[in-house]
Amino acid sequence: MMVRRVMMCLWIGIIASALYSQKVVPKNFEKAKKYLKEQKYQKSIDECKDIIQKSPSYSPVYKLIAQAYYTTGDKDNAIQYLIQAIELDGGEDFENYNSVATIQREMGDYEGAVKYYDKYLQKLDSTSSKYQKAQEYLKTCETRAYLKAHPVDFHPIRLEGAVNSDESEYMPSFTLDGQEMVFTRRTGNDEDLYFALLDSSGLYSEVLPFESINSSSNEGMQSISADGRVIFFTICDNRKTFGSCDIFYTVRESKGYTKPKNLGLKINSDAWDAQPSIAADGKRLYFSSRRKGGFGGSDIYVSYLNNRQWSEPVNLGPEINTSDDEESPFIHADGTTLYFRSNGHQGMGDFDIFKASFNPLNKSWSEVQNIGYPINTEANDGAFAVSLDGSKAYYASDALSRNQEGRPNLDILYFDLPMSMRPKPATYVRLFVSDFEGNSLSKVQCDLIDIETDSLIYSGMTNAAGEMLFAIVPGSNYLLGFNKQGYSYRSEHIQLDTVLQFSSPFEMSIVLDKIPDLDKKESPPIVLNNIFFDSGSEVLKPESNSEINYLYQLLHENPNVKIRILGHTDNVGQPVDNQKLSSQRAESVKNALIVKGIMPDRIQALGLGESQPIASNATEEGRKQNRRTEFVLVGSL
Repeated sequence: MMVRRVMMCLWIGIIASALYSQKVVPKNFEKAKKYLKEQKYQKSIDECKDIIQKSPSYSPVYKLIAQAYYTTGDKDNAIQYLIQAIELDGGEDFENYNSVATIQREMGDYEGAVKYYDKYLQKLDSTSSKYQKAQEYLKTCETRAYLKAHPVDFHPIRLEGAVNSDESEYMPSFTLDGQEMVFTRRTGNDEDLYFALLDSSGLYSEVLPFESINSSSNEGMQSISADGRVIFFTICDNRKTFGSCDIFYTVRESKGYTKPKNLGLKINSDAWDAQPSIAADGKRLYFSSRRKGGFGGSDIYVSYLNNRQWSEPVNLGPEINTSDDEESPFIHADGTTLYFRSNGHQGMGDFDIFKASFNPLNKSWSEVQNIGYPINTEANDGAFAVSLDGSKAYYASDALSRNQEGRPNLDILYFDLPMSMRPKPATYVRLFVSDFEGNSLSKVQCDLIDIETDSLIYSGMTNAAGEMLFAIVPGSNYLLGFNKQGYSYRSEHIQLDTVLQFSSPFEMSIVLDKIPDLDKKESPPIVLNNIFFDSGSEVLKPESNSEINYLYQLLHENPNVKIRILGHTDNVGQPVDNQKLSSQRAESVKNALIVKGIMPDRIQALGLGESQPIASNATEEGRKQNRRTEFVLVGSL
């Protein structure tokens, strides 16, 4: 109704200005205008048709009848008569171009709207506010015309299992392994959080409310951590909030989830703070906020976890945020791909879903991409979550659902995400760390290092059960380093040069050796899985730097410990040559530690050649295992 009133005022002005160029005004023209003003639209239309029959060249009547038709919702006739008005006056009254373009835009005829906005812009002063506004509409229509001309495949499927009901379900989030899903269910006007467990058939068949979290307040959009231990969620209009909505968190313990706690005034403000998304590494929290200092209405921010404290939120900047609203962030497990909804970037409707990627090298965001039509529509499109491998997106819609009363209600659906809109595929590593007796080890420091860049990808500690879960993406080779006070350092190597090298998660059982009483005995040999040499060479490859750093850390933190470096080869070539090469390689590791500051008398280098194989030399895999570098903890050399 508001749009129609605005259009009516616009046309009345157009008609009034056009009368100056008309010498003879039909006697019943004022009557037609009066009927329009009195909202007697059919009578106004009848009078206008009578005028057109008697005075077909009188252009103002075409504008008037177009207004009457538009107000009754007959936009096709409104456009038809406006085009006739343009043909009659040769475009002299150029506001008609704007009127035609506006109606075509409202009807979804974006190509037609582009044509008339172009004509309109040619008549305007390029410094005027009208020009700027029309140019914005032109760009919007060009974008929508392109998106509709290049649709993406979109075949949503209703999620099977027990999640969807006669109530409305929306805003899903998942643990890394997909075993748990958290979602919001609205019953009447009350929003509560629920969780669903995946059964052996791949369905979320068991659904339970979060009794320790749900209250008389609304518990809205949430995000569960990668390992399922922490849930971040929104509470609105509560005595414990600093603003209209705040972000809270709860932690899973042996007896269930803790009482929700407010994240505090660093994250929350006296405004609206909501819609959290926790990164897979647990160190970054993305959310939307209407706090002061942003670019527009609601902006997306990120806060970093350092020393168990959340930092002051950082605005993601003008690449992401606009003068309008950006909401519902979802950071994928690849750690760099962000999905969000916005009504400020060019799109199909009020709110569209967009994608952007973060470049950690130059710390900048890529150009924002619209994920496409008909995923995005002329309506208000909501938030979604993307699967670990990036192939599927989950969202809420009432398009496929009706409750028992026949009314539409929101259900959780999923669809195949277009290839160009997918993030990097990710998988996860699940670890279980124990000692030689099989006892689980808690608080074991685990670091994931990209050995090609020597950069830390993930750092965390095992839980009380000795377990840890974290995401990993292809495209590199990784060192997994394990440290715990009183235990010997250990490393593993994960090779993920290509996507094809993982199709399932990594499950690892790690056994750590206690550092023995070195005055009585030496430790067993420990393989340094991330020491690399070129074939036949004793020169350490750069990818070995991370392993050298960890070995240095072990010696630095245990000043009474000494080590023996053991070099081994396979049986290819002459034994004397292999003996020499193994000795040289052990010396290379020793020298690298000396350069870092370890005293030479704490390190012994010993080459054993091909004398101590741990696998058969008859296969390439066996020979690869035999080409190794080890270290032994000793009390004296």
